[in-house]
Amino acid sequence: MGAISLEKSQQMYWLGRYTERVFTTLQAYNILFDETVDERQVLYDKFCHAMGIPDVYGSQAAFFENFLFDAKDNSSVVSSLERAFDNAVVLRDEISSESLSYIHLAIDQMQAARTSKERLLDLQVVMDYLYAFWGSVDDRADSEVCRNLMKCGRYVERMDLYVRLRFSHAEVERAYYKLRGRIGKTGLLYQEEKLDYIGECIVTEEALNENRQKALSCLAQLFS
Repeated sequence: MGAISLEKSQQMYWLGRYTERVFTTLQAYNILFDETVDERQVLYDKFCHAMGIPDVYGSQAAFFENFLFDAKDNSSVVSSLERAFDNAVVLRDEISSESLSYIHLAIDQMQAARTSKERLLDLQVVMDYLYAFWGSVDDRADSEVCRNLMKCGRYVERMDLYVRLRFSHAEVERAYYKLRGRIGKTGLLYQEEKLDYIGECIVTEEALNENRQKALSCLAQLFS
């Protein structure tokens, strides 16, 4: 494979981001659902605040439905999954038709989950298809640059969501070092001092708790 155009580089990066957004958001959704049932409290508004998305839902019941399935809501899981599919379609030659098919299967499974009596199990299958997508990309995408760009996007998104949603310090730190090990292999221009500062913001659990917004701000400016 020859040089990758700027447009395709961006599509690869965002394919990585959107697939990770769906995967990690579903993880967080499952945890939130369990906490809501166990504690019998309204917690979705705190989730929206942490995610930085507007509370347009009006009730917890509407959130649990629409945040997953409302394609008109740009913050919804299905909206992110459809954007992942749109990027994957134009990258079919780079990632392989088989890899693309796993995202298509994930979309079909999301549609099935909407009317399922075992919704959480169906959502787990969506996550399984995304795992399969990444395994297929690793095996079938011939271009190392292609894989690096997608994984860079994946780890940027993972860092953002792990910090926002208060995943453990160990998980945040692991995501940071995965990003750090990948970003220099992409050929993308990034601000190394911002990446270094993110590392300072998360160096300990105490530092992470004090510097979440600073870390998120630096992450948003990483490629500016």
